[in-house]
Amino acid sequence: MKFTFKQFSLYPVLFTVCSFMPVEASEPANSDQEKISDGPYINIINEKNIKKYDLTWLCDGKKHNELREISQDTMSFNSCGLSAKVSKADQYFAISPSSYNSNKIAAISDIHGQIDLMKNLLSQHGITNKAGNWSYQQGHLVITGDVFDRGDKVTEILWFLFELEKQAQSAGGKLHLLLGNHEVMVLTDDLRYLSDKYRTAEKLLNKSMTELYAKGSVLGDWLRSKNVVIKINDLAFLHGGLHPEIAAKQLSLAQLNFQFRQHLNSPSNNKAENDLGEYLHGTDGPIWYRGYFNTETPTNLTQLTEFFEVSKFVVGHTSQTTIETRLNNQVIAIDSSIKNGVNGELLIIENNQFYRGLQDGKKVKLSLN
Repeated sequence: MKFTFKQFSLYPVLFTVCSFMPVEASEPANSDQEKISDGPYINIINEKNIKKYDLTWLCDGKKHNELREISQDTMSFNSCGLSAKVSKADQYFAISPSSYNSNKIAAISDIHGQIDLMKNLLSQHGITNKAGNWSYQQGHLVITGDVFDRGDKVTEILWFLFELEKQAQSAGGKLHLLLGNHEVMVLTDDLRYLSDKYRTAEKLLNKSMTELYAKGSVLGDWLRSKNVVIKINDLAFLHGGLHPEIAAKQLSLAQLNFQFRQHLNSPSNNKAENDLGEYLHGTDGPIWYRGYFNTETPTNLTQLTEFFEVSKFVVGHTSQTTIETRLNNQVIAIDSSIKNGVNGELLIIENNQFYRGLQDGKKVKLSLN
């Protein structure tokens, strides 16, 4: 299933909802179903020429639905331990640039629904404060994909990052959520790695995860606006990696991001563009490529580093027990197996020094010798 992305020019009216009772609650889930809580899933709808938000969530196995007319600046949702905040500006989701400069960078990958490990790392290393609010000032935080699947707190992570992104922007910093293969899988109806919680949620809501993140949903449209690769200083950040032959295609990072999003949202009728989109979404594309970890035929990165004017590639996708380097330190592997729910690390870059940020707040210098 594919969806079309178009730049929004939406709804000038704003709204506030601080707390509210649901207008509709379904019968409890069957006794053999887990009493899960999940959401909210928020869609923008036009009902009788009045713009509204359609909120759906699960509370202890019960489905709830609420329609709210857009009327004030911000809507704050809090129910059943779930929270979300949406404002007018969130309805536009402008495309971010592909290149930046920053003196402070942190990067994390493959969170896979493990919100506690993620939040602890961010708090312990000063990216957020104890309350979970942005405290990294003008620093840049990069999530190199794979928030989705495996774990059971995916929705909570997305709304947390959704709000943190705005806080970072206000502070002069930046949060970059990049697309990984699991984001793209959910958006394109490949749901083989859902946790049991989300399979149950699909049944209770009578919608697949792909439908819940469809075009017109706040989180779905937000995800469809994201980049797949960015450059900060002389470092490239992405989920899987860039195959050396991509350099021969002479695409800038901005063009690569555009073509990737274009194919995700609406494959082109032009055969050459569609073939390029298929390639970028394939096994040698930036969300799936694992060539940096093939010890039998190691990848030669010279073409890539020269063409994109970078010194290193910071990637996730291929799990390690700790953050480590590959290919003469030209690759930093940051998938530290957070998905297992036991441990995980954060890459920290300060004053051109690289550190492994540990769960207890300690920093270990990453050897680049």
